[in-house]
Amino acid sequence: MTVNLLKTLQGYDIELLEIIADRWDVDLASRDPKEAAKQLVSVMLAPENATREWERLEDDAYNALQSLLTAPEARRPLAMVARLYQDIRQMGPELLKKEKPHLNPLGAAEKLYYHGFVSVTYDQAQTGTQAFAYVPTDLATVLPTRKTRYALTTTPPNPTSPRAKRQPCTLSRRSAAKHTARYRPGR
Repeated sequence: MTVNLLKTLQGYDIELLEIIADRWDVDLASRDPKEAAKQLVSVMLAPENATREWERLEDDAYNALQSLLTAPEARRPLAMVARLYQDIRQMGPELLKKEKPHLNPLGAAEKLYYHGFVSVTYDQAQTGTQAFAYVPTDLATVLPTRKTRYALTTTPPNPTSPRAKRQPCTLSRRSAAKHTARYRPGR
């Protein structure tokens, strides 16, 4: 099962599309869901925008997205995702306006859902119809998955820093005697 971003977004209400557009800094030109979805797709699939949003993710959402992307077809059973990264509260338009779950998400999965990175679908599994969380295939291809969040520097550490002044670890006499007795050669 592969689902692209346009098909995913066209299944959403305009209220959810507006939340996603706000997260991606997009002003929707139309309140028609099909037109709004097309506009969002053009923004979300631009590599520079996808990279910017990838870098803006909080650590828990970043790790959850990395986990989903490494799964076959970039999808996992929704029950597994909920256990690892909390539930995704899917709501209709009226409840979205009232509850505003995107402002206080339960966990990483919900952050990704209201950011447009993850969606939910139903598909056949070995046990019957099952809910899956997935990353749309075309969105998964533009995300900079090989880019790490670690800043590597080429400058050596400062020799006057407190870490450099630490003394080497030494064993107490008692610990040294235990270690010697335990690991005596020829035993």
